[in-house]
Amino acid sequence: TSLEVVIKRKSGREATVAVSASNAGYGQIIVLLRDVTAERREQEIVQQEKDALQARVTAVPYPQARFSGRRLVSVNPALRAMFSWLKLESEMPTLLQFFGKQNQDVARDITRLLDQNEPPFTEKRSVRLRAPEGGWMDMELSIDAIAIDGRMEACLTFFETTEFLKTIRQHEDTALNFKGLMESSALAFAVVREGRYIFANRGFVSLLGFDAAGDLTGQDFSVSVASRDRKSVMHKLTG
Repeated sequence: TSLEVVIKRKSGREATVAVSASNAGYGQIIVLLRDVTAERREQEIVQQEKDALQARVTAVPYPQARFSGRRLVSVNPALRAMFSWLKLESEMPTLLQFFGKQNQDVARDITRLLDQNEPPFTEKRSVRLRAPEGGWMDMELSIDAIAIDGRMEACLTFFETTEFLKTIRQHEDTALNFKGLMESSALAFAVVREGRYIFANRGFVSLLGFDAAGDLTGQDFSVSVASRDRKSVMHKLTG
């Protein structure tokens, strides 16, 4: 017979012991005790760390996946919604399977990162993930790695930035189109900041008699105005 019990020492302190008992005959029972207090305490700490990690995965509002030994062990509801194509009802996928064939470059990059670093560490990556239907998702990926019970545990947190980056690209395209229109305009066009030229199109450069826009860029705007009109012009432009 074997079991674990908590005993109370003479000092009043408690200890967990593994009890093994065997019948020696003649009404005698041999009892062996082994102190397992430290082992059980260590197991409790490991379990607490796992529970805290799982609670974090479940509670965060961002999609988050937890891997242990390169295999997915849990995901939160937000991740299930984002990665709707994942089939998580049966066997949990490996890191490579999780990202799918279309994102093997991302999966290999993360695998190298986990192989080359000792936990704990945190790393961030900007990645583009392709969904099975072919669409792209821009992501900021946070990788948090710790060691639990001798195994690498990694939490991947995903912050989708698709719309944000799309807006930036649209603004960049608009700015380039606007600059192109200014360059090709027949009108004399210039941009002045803090009293100095930062841009001048061909019409403006030609009108002032310069050979290239670089001859004007950085120059004080006031030098292009006759001295008798300089004060009034600068007053109107800055007022």
